[in-house]
Amino acid sequence: MRLDNERLRSGDLVEVKTPEEILLTLDIDGCLDHIPFMPEMVEYCGRRFHVFRRAVKTCISGSGPSTMRAFNGDDVLILEGVRCSGVSHDGCQKSCMIFWREVWLRKVTDATGETRVDPESCQRLRSRLKTMAAKNYFC
Repeated sequence: MRLDNERLRSGDLVEVKTPEEILLTLDIDGCLDHIPFMPEMVEYCGRRFHVFRRAVKTCISGSGPSTMRAFNGDDVLILEGVRCSGVSHDGCQKSCMIFWREVWLRKVTDATGETRVDPESCQRLRSRLKTMAAKNYFC
């Protein structure tokens, strides 16, 4: 059973929406409010995870006055046990946490019934996603 209208909290069981649903939320750069849906995230579509916590800011690589970045809004989540494989970013091995917009997830009550995802829809989604911006990784 799906409970789409409820605010997600730590410990909630969620399912990553289908590629078709994700595509409807993305801008031309494959982002929603400056958070990219990365190619490494596609493999999680249709799968179920528990919400670990909300994220309000993160560290970023680089130099300058601040290496902290605050997120727009309060709808950025981290899922338990989900890390970036780096496979679409030249095999990066940092194993970063992945940031999920709440709209990319749906609350569910049953841990066993994952949604089947069409491989062609996964490919359509991947074709819209960026991995580089200028000479830097886009993640």
